[in-house]
Amino acid sequence: TDSLGSEQPIRPGELNLMTAGHGIAHAEQTPPGPAGVTHGVQLWLAQPEATRHGPQRFEHHAELPTFGTGALTGTTFIGSLGDVRSPVEVDTPVLGAQLTLDGGPVDLDLDESFEHAFVVLDGRASLDDTVLEPDVLASVPVGRAGVRLATDRPTTLLLLGGPPFDEQVLVWWNFV
Repeated sequence: TDSLGSEQPIRPGELNLMTAGHGIAHAEQTPPGPAGVTHGVQLWLAQPEATRHGPQRFEHHAELPTFGTGALTGTTFIGSLGDVRSPVEVDTPVLGAQLTLDGGPVDLDLDESFEHAFVVLDGRASLDDTVLEPDVLASVPVGRAGVRLATDRPTTLLLLGGPPFDEQVLVWWNFV
């Protein structure tokens, strides 16, 4: 729920996008019913100066594009990965995708102008020659056109990317 009057459940595979603009208050609530483990990803994007003071807004996307090529499947929830583009509109070029590896190795093309980060959500994988464990962020600097991912078990990763900031960004608690 939010101060715009939005009330939107979110289910696996869906995306809610809130743009704070001049200000918005929100609450995240677990619906009544059987309790269980909830898995989700919440990201905060710094907006460029041209739009950071614009109007607040809320969007819900119930369907996001998926892709699959052998041992790699995924969902692109922001930006584009290869030929797969998310319908989500943001004010800055970014990439967000959930990747599922079922064996490997898999060569993944990257946008050389972006810096990228990989986070294992479940399982274990290697990024080139580096082993990735859950909850550890592995960064890939600007200039890399691709990486090799591999795993010996089903593994889910988060891939994030975007151009480096040309200004200092201050983050305090959840304010950017």
